[in-house]
Amino acid sequence: MIKCGAILALLCTVFLQGCDPSRRIEMKNYTNDTVEVVWKAKTDSIGFNPFNISNSKELRFIIPPHRNSAVKLSFGVGKWTPAEVEKVIHRLEYFQLTLPSQKLRIDSLAELRDYLLARRRSGSSVIEIAIR
Repeated sequence: MIKCGAILALLCTVFLQGCDPSRRIEMKNYTNDTVEVVWKAKTDSIGFNPFNISNSKELRFIIPPHRNSAVKLSFGVGKWTPAEVEKVIHRLEYFQLTLPSQKLRIDSLAELRDYLLARRRSGSSVIEIAIR
């Protein structure tokens, strides 16, 4: 009987941990053009920056014009609270979207915070940057 209780407790723990959503930023291109997205880290935060994947100051993505070509960046487990967004943006120098017809560059902390918080989806565990 104790074995069954231990196994049940272990299964419940694994199940509950599996339900915890990961905190992500998803970039999706719904246009008919290729889009370039650039996240540039501040020099003094490169070792601590969640965008530092390849030991480079810039994280650059080329997103082709297809619905199934989303880029998903994971930032651990939890929700995108304003405090979590603050932690990320204080390590960024700028965010840039480039399309053939326009270019959006956000290098102000306040504008970047507002931009990301406005794109949180239901549940707040995902920030979706939908390029239309």
